[in-house]
Amino acid sequence: PNLMGTLFLPGVLILGLLIYFLYSNRKKERFREVSSHFILKIPVIAELVNKIYLARFCNTMRLLISTKIPLLRAISMSRQTIGFYPMERSLKKVESDIIEGKSLHMSLQQFPIYPPKMIQLVKVGEEINKLDYFFENIADQYVKEVEHQTGTVSKLIEPLIIIFLGLVVGFILISMYLPMFEMSNSF
Repeated sequence: PNLMGTLFLPGVLILGLLIYFLYSNRKKERFREVSSHFILKIPVIAELVNKIYLARFCNTMRLLISTKIPLLRAISMSRQTIGFYPMERSLKKVESDIIEGKSLHMSLQQFPIYPPKMIQLVKVGEEINKLDYFFENIADQYVKEVEHQTGTVSKLIEPLIIIFLGLVVGFILISMYLPMFEMSNSF
């Protein structure tokens, strides 16, 4: 009879199992691949996540290169600190390409996760031996874009949150006062 009462326990159980599954599999390579692939298919979030990790990568590379760490070692250390599967996988391939003699921008070019504009700036940085300067500029640009996008998204979501809260409060008020009105009509 009471729908909420009958669905509460199974709902909590399913939610608990889902959280346990996500927590226990979060470090497995296949799970990371599938979850990052799923995240990169969500329209607005995919671009935002990509820019966040590109900014993190560029900032890490800038810091490592500016301290005179060799490029190959800097890429390896960046790969270990990124924490985003598509980028980690691409950086592993970039490492092997650089060992084979390819340039950084040529190696990055084969992966769609790195935008052409970034690759062109890395190419210029390689040519004039100022990679740290260009990585700093790229990171700053991505940080500004992420801040702008998150501000825009939050401005779009605010009215939706207000409407949702209004509906919840309205539902609670109706469910509280409806029995009283029904009782008064019975007299």
